[in-house]
Amino acid sequence: MPHIGDGYSILDSIDITNAGDIYNGSSVNITCMIKLFGNATPTITWKYNGTVMNPVYGSRISISTITVVTESPKRISKTVSFTPIQSSDSGTYECVVMDGNSSPSVMKRTVFVLSQPVVFIQPVTQTVDVGSTVNITCQVVNHVPINQMVWYRNGTEINSTNQLAVETFFNDDSTHILTCTNINYTTTYECRGENAAGHGNKQQTTIYVVLSGSLSVKTCISETDKRGTEWSRTLHDHYDKKSCPSGTSGEALRYCSKDGVWSDPSYDNCVSNTLLELRSLTDNIKNGLASNTVPDSLVKLTSVTNPNNQELQKAEVQVVSTILDNVIQISNNTKTITNNDVENFLEIASNIIDAKNTPSWQALINEDNEGASIILRTVEMYSSMKSKSINATDGPVKRFNKTNLIVEIGSNPMDDIRFPNTIENGDSSSKFVLSKDVLKYGNYTSYSAVYFKNVSGIIQKKVFHNGSITKSADDLEINSAVLSLQLDPTPPSLSPTLNLTFQHFSAVFSTPVCSFWKFDAVGIGNGAWSSTGCRLVSTNDYTTVCECDHLTSFAILMSPGKTPDKDQVPLSIISTIGCAISISCLSLTMIAHSIVWRYVKSDRTSLLMNLCFALLVSYVIFLVGADQTENKNACIAVAALLHYVYLAVFFLMFAYGIELAVTVIYVFEAKSRVRWLLPLAWFLPAVIVAVSLGVTKFEGYGNKQFCWLSIQDGILWAFVGPAAFVILLNVIIIIVVFQRMLSSSSMKNKSDLVKAKTAVRSLCVLLPITGITWVFGILSVNDDLVVFQYVFAILNSLQGLFIFLFHGLFNRHVTTTKNFSLGSGRQLQNQVETDDKDGEQNNEYAESSVNVQDKNSGNTISMEDGKVSNSIYDSDSRRDHKSNVSSSADIYTGDSTCIREQERNRGSSSVRSDNAFDKTTANKYRNSNKGSSERAKDYHNSVFDVAYMGPPIFHGSYRSIAGYVSYNPYGAPLMSTVSNNTYHRQNGQKSGMNLE
Repeated sequence: MPHIGDGYSILDSIDITNAGDIYNGSSVNITCMIKLFGNATPTITWKYNGTVMNPVYGSRISISTITVVTESPKRISKTVSFTPIQSSDSGTYECVVMDGNSSPSVMKRTVFVLSQPVVFIQPVTQTVDVGSTVNITCQVVNHVPINQMVWYRNGTEINSTNQLAVETFFNDDSTHILTCTNINYTTTYECRGENAAGHGNKQQTTIYVVLSGSLSVKTCISETDKRGTEWSRTLHDHYDKKSCPSGTSGEALRYCSKDGVWSDPSYDNCVSNTLLELRSLTDNIKNGLASNTVPDSLVKLTSVTNPNNQELQKAEVQVVSTILDNVIQISNNTKTITNNDVENFLEIASNIIDAKNTPSWQALINEDNEGASIILRTVEMYSSMKSKSINATDGPVKRFNKTNLIVEIGSNPMDDIRFPNTIENGDSSSKFVLSKDVLKYGNYTSYSAVYFKNVSGIIQKKVFHNGSITKSADDLEINSAVLSLQLDPTPPSLSPTLNLTFQHFSAVFSTPVCSFWKFDAVGIGNGAWSSTGCRLVSTNDYTTVCECDHLTSFAILMSPGKTPDKDQVPLSIISTIGCAISISCLSLTMIAHSIVWRYVKSDRTSLLMNLCFALLVSYVIFLVGADQTENKNACIAVAALLHYVYLAVFFLMFAYGIELAVTVIYVFEAKSRVRWLLPLAWFLPAVIVAVSLGVTKFEGYGNKQFCWLSIQDGILWAFVGPAAFVILLNVIIIIVVFQRMLSSSSMKNKSDLVKAKTAVRSLCVLLPITGITWVFGILSVNDDLVVFQYVFAILNSLQGLFIFLFHGLFNRHVTTTKNFSLGSGRQLQNQVETDDKDGEQNNEYAESSVNVQDKNSGNTISMEDGKVSNSIYDSDSRRDHKSNVSSSADIYTGDSTCIREQERNRGSSSVRSDNAFDKTTANKYRNSNKGSSERAKDYHNSVFDVAYMGPPIFHGSYRSIAGYVSYNPYGAPLMSTVSNNTYHRQNGQKSGMNLE
């Protein structure tokens, strides 16, 4: 009975909740009750197996004290709470009460925690032949009593009613064996132990059964790897699982590929037993179950993580991180950190972020783990804790220089903090400066600064923006070292701001974002990158300067794929010159078409003119405003205009593709599509831009480098998405057109060389107006493929030139019509005398100029000096061949309507019309005795003469050469633009006419 002065205390009892059996995972309280008499103030201590318990705040074990003064005598209780208790907590607990000079009073209670059975099954997987016998062993590895072992087959518990004759069981205290004889099909077995504490983990094995000698079933043969692990025969596209090698714990994996070839073994989940012991020890220290041996633990851990040893596995990196976190909590609880502790702690941190361990960190990131950001936090916290306990013998500043990080700790800072002042290796330009004007008003007692050299590739690229976390994937890269600064006490904000200078790891990056790691970002993991409170001051290819108004860990995030320096000037010159040429050529194209508009007007030429206008506007805006970054509002306006105009360009190219596709597929479709294609092509881009501006509130439109859409904000997808959609569909359209072209009757008998030339000419016509060249823009992002940047710059800046060449200068319909419209205006006189006697014709043909226009479609043909656009089968074919002749006009990839027409008229011959200008003479047709087939062979012109880009000329089959009168498939007769007379022939009637 201890006494103190005029008071004393009595150790009354120790009580345990759940006084019966204590099971692993339950919540348990052990309470020591003391009675107080007089003014007694005893000291009460809990011990575990003789060691004083001092659990860290926040651990699963806690100690609380409650004094009850309303009773007599007064009572005081001290309780150890386990939430939850674990089997490792089994042991002897002592409550020790001391009253000054008296001997202590002690009560003990032994606690046994019964754990659920932990089982391990072997083999984990196995591949056997049909009819084989397999032994499956399920062993209890935590040496606890077991009431029964429960087995499952394909998810169903095996019992006496469903046990198969081929299944037999053998049991002893800890080992249970299931023997399967004559196994005939793939089966999954599971086992799980049960006792009074409940059931433990369920372990599974799958036995794959294959037909012996089957060549169709691929397997990987059994073999032993260089670490001594014996891998069993495994079915293709499956894993084999084995216990980790000696000295380690966990499960090793090896994949058998679909081809039946072993991949390299994976020991990612294997952990050194030494590391597991250190983790258990620091866990116990943290929970108050072991004495503080952190210094010794740090020494051992330094040795285990030495980069000269084997690289750390993925699971080992996680275990080391947990140990360091335990050390921080223990040190914060004890308030004692020696310089040796700091040296060892920082050495361990440097070791695990060494480049040798990068694959393990990246494996963690791939599993959505936070990566090395946990090391940023632990090093910051430990350094800051040490800065608070720095003493006079350490001096005003203490520096620790490790292979992969540098730490500086200082007390009572009064001058500017410049860190690092000197760097003995690596990046010498990354640094920060905190003005003394901040320090003199804050009454700061200490600071800690950290320079992380090698964490850029092992931290998750997560960005905190607008209240949520998004993964940036490959859009951003950490292109600098990470700098960290902490002050004690922590300031709410900095004025003046912290000035940071970062040296870039690579110059082939663009669009720097001043960022910091926000540890308390809402979301999974250990934080994310944020730019709040930081701004970009200046940047060049090698360094970036930032200012931030708060403290933490900072770095530069940049976009990959910047054009190399040596290529920037040439590409800029190419783009400027190309745009200037395109502006001139587009202007000429529009002027030329305006002169002959009455002759060339059609749906497709209307789309072409709108496309030329949109391209012209885009080139002008690009040249004038793309680099006007000084005025933010003006830059936003330019970016929005470029966004709209470029989208309009793509939608117009899409409209052109739709027009081409419909013409090819629906030959005789007479309705005009331009009435709805053009409004949509101009309206839909406006909707997309308006929505984008509204959603982003102008964020992402323009930046410090150029007035265009930002990659970081994701707004670029508001352009890339629609553009990619248009390109994809136009590629499909071109494929359809080419398939029709090359399978046409006029091309089937052509040589491969002719087909190739035709295809090349067609591509030259179609590529400038369908946007396919923008594919090179996607390929040009990669610096390794910089050649595509040149191709992209040339093709797209010269798009206007290509349109002028293939849709203006080489468009024989435009040039021929222009010559006629600017000529003497002489009228063509064409006299035709038709005599059907005996099927012969006498044709009078004058070599002059004629314009014939389809009033319904607006399509015009010009014939000058004997230039004829038709290949003709005239009416004596019936007499020559005694049968009907049918002809099909082939697909045309130029600017005329693509048609396929066929006529089978019992009383007349078929006449084939091709939209190509071949010079011929009427004498060829006068009083000819040739049959229609032979004449067709002589005068057939390929419909794929893509140099001709005019609108539709003649649609339909001609009854005779007389007067070049055409049957119009749209229902209206062709009109002479000279005499405005209508000519048509029906029911085989003869017709003779003069065009005046």
